[in-house]
Amino acid sequence: MSIKKLPEVKYIAPLRCWDVYAQTLLPTAPNCPVSRDERILRYLGAKHKWQGFPALRQHTYEALILTDQHNKIIWVNAGFKKMTGYTPHNVIGRSPKILQGQLTSPQALKRFSALLKKEMPFTTKILNYRKNQSTYICEIEVFPLRNQSGEISHHLALEKEL
Repeated sequence: MSIKKLPEVKYIAPLRCWDVYAQTLLPTAPNCPVSRDERILRYLGAKHKWQGFPALRQHTYEALILTDQHNKIIWVNAGFKKMTGYTPHNVIGRSPKILQGQLTSPQALKRFSALLKKEMPFTTKILNYRKNQSTYICEIEVFPLRNQSGEISHHLALEKEL
């Protein structure tokens, strides 16, 4: 029996797709914030029997806020403290309205409420306040999360400072 020798392969160029491949590895790293946020949301989703939630890797965000059907904050990610200065202890059980203040436009708040009532995902901008009372423009993507009955049980807000 003879063993067939394979032809030698010579590479004339470096692997050009490494950067694309490496980007897919990064979010799966154990300490990656996106991976951590997704694991927590999967756990909460199973607990509350959500019918799905947005793929976080497809969105750009700095902070996540999860509210219940009574618009009370039940969870925030680590980025929330970095962006706002508020710790989870400061905000759990409170309304996200603690982030608004005197200069927040009443029209923006009315628009936000009207968009929430449509029960569809939406994106809007609003002037928010940090814990130290400095202001920032915040882009908010809101996703209604539905339970097995199809009713909205929670809202997930993905926020980034502009």
